[in-house]
Amino acid sequence: MSKNWITAAEAVTIISKNSHHSVSPHHIQTLVNRGKIGTRSSDGETTFLKLSDVEATRVAVSIGNVHHKDRGDYSRGGQGEHDNRKPKPNFGELAPLRGSLSKQATTLS
Repeated sequence: MSKNWITAAEAVTIISKNSHHSVSPHHIQTLVNRGKIGTRSSDGETTFLKLSDVEATRVAVSIGNVHHKDRGDYSRGGQGEHDNRKPKPNFGELAPLRGSLSKQATTLS
């Protein structure tokens, strides 16, 4: 293979160095899937990445690092340190009011 194509492990090293922080192999795959980095397969199993695309790629600090300390686990409902989302309302407190509101509505009509 020519020097124009590199492995995913080499891409992780180059992008991490150019971005000044570690980037996960999973994020490299995400970039490939989005078409940001060109690929070539030699034997159907081994995939090589286009060196010029890898060298031109920079990743922001809060992106591409699965071990970022300030990011919460949003997939399981956790909240991160810098989570600005509003808390979810507790509709259990309103359950006794539901019946009385519907009764009031029928008496008013």
